[in-house]
Amino acid sequence: MLSLATAYIILRPFFKPRGVAAWKADQTLGDVSLAAEDWELNLEGSEFPGSVPGNAQELNEATHPHLRLAETMISIPRIEPGDQVYCEYP
Repeated sequence: MLSLATAYIILRPFFKPRGVAAWKADQTLGDVSLAAEDWELNLEGSEFPGSVPGNAQELNEATHPHLRLAETMISIPRIEPGDQVYCEYP
């Protein structure tokens, strides 16, 4: 699954929602359809959604809606020296 998310992040700048004339990476998309036919190839733009010079790459619902971050992202709890970290993958 991580490889699919990585491919999406790399390819995301080449697509924009149909009907959005002046697409900017920091715009809120609202209720944009995630269906493939509602997105179009964008080879004219030079934006990389969520990227700001001098800062880390930001992923959010507005710039990367297909990742469904509200449903799929989890936070890492604060850990202290001596804590044991265990991750179980299905």
